[in-house]
Amino acid sequence: MSTAQSLNKRIILGLIVVAAVLTATRFGGFIEEKEQRPPVILISLDTLRADHAGFMGYPRETTPFLDELARESMVFDQAYSTMSWTLIAHMSLFTGLYPEQHKVWTPSSVLPESAETLAERLKGLGYHNMGFHFPGWLDSDYGFGRDFDVYTPHDNLKQAGANIREAMANRPKDKPYFLFIHLFDIHNKPVKRKPSLLYQSPAPYDEMFMEGANDLLEDTVSYELWHMATHGLSPDQHDAVVAQYDGGIRYIDDELRAWANEWRAGGTFDDAVVIITSDHGEGLAQRRKRYAGHGDTFEEGLSVPLLM
Repeated sequence: MSTAQSLNKRIILGLIVVAAVLTATRFGGFIEEKEQRPPVILISLDTLRADHAGFMGYPRETTPFLDELARESMVFDQAYSTMSWTLIAHMSLFTGLYPEQHKVWTPSSVLPESAETLAERLKGLGYHNMGFHFPGWLDSDYGFGRDFDVYTPHDNLKQAGANIREAMANRPKDKPYFLFIHLFDIHNKPVKRKPSLLYQSPAPYDEMFMEGANDLLEDTVSYELWHMATHGLSPDQHDAVVAQYDGGIRYIDDELRAWANEWRAGGTFDDAVVIITSDHGEGLAQRRKRYAGHGDTFEEGLSVPLLM
């Protein structure tokens, strides 16, 4: 990877990711030309807002692994998504196009065949493409699965890891690979009309950043928090919601460290072009009296972390 540096530029996420990957694969890496094209690993951490990552200045230890990786990476201070919605944002990520160009902005949209994707470009360069995504907005019906050799859904982080291990073990070893991973575990869970937690991660992550958070929120109704006014929450309860959101970030970060150790043991990670980002942020009732909207078009919704 490149020497660590911080790039303070306003960039649109999809444009820079597509350009960076194709530049790196054309010349073999960011620094020096190599005989074989490098592996490309693109990881999208759904709903990770930029200012809740340690390497972006957040005081909580939500991302110790990513912080270490950031010291060896290019870190972009001002990377922006095209929309705070998973479907639209990821299609821009995969095409380098603005929403008005790719036109995938409704549940019935399909990417036109004329629009070239990142996977298509890499396929043309001889890559074996593997994609793993949470089902829903990244389904093949929208055009995301185009030109992937493997495109598999998963329900959670652990299942994603198992699917990735199997695909990596069975991939052709005479080809470079493109590995796309979409993780949904930071995202709020399905909202319910009975007492339920808005953000859920396994112990100890659920109370890692606030002891007693579960008890504070045991009587809250996630449907009401998401769609309706939150003025009934006490300051401590709001802090507990944010703490559990942060716990989901740390849960993914620890798992990414374990995956990276496996990949390093296999001899592929250190030579790879690794890109880690998010599709959008999260509002956390910062400006509106509800938690819905993923930050809308405010800074917390469109500003995303990006390291390469």
